[in-house]
Amino acid sequence: MATVYKAIQTSLNRPVALKVVHQNLAHDREFIDRFLREAQVCASMNHPNIVTVYDVGSIDTVHYISMEYLEGMTLRDRIKRKKYFDADETVRR
Repeated sequence: MATVYKAIQTSLNRPVALKVVHQNLAHDREFIDRFLREAQVCASMNHPNIVTVYDVGSIDTVHYISMEYLEGMTLRDRIKRKKYFDADETVRR
């Protein structure tokens, strides 16, 4: 549905996570509306375990969310590395 890239916000010279909608969904109005709601909901939250949303927008048919970049392992890599997470570990993180 979307791909997340590490990018540089040149105006502030800082790394950001840039979530970009796949082009096959760029003209799906319902999907784009959900994508924008996702950005609005995330931006309205303030919690140490939720990334900060910096910007949301589109350039032509490229829709994106720019958000705080966190260094570390992806969830996909973590799941590959450790197949099972007990309840305590899941809640703790």
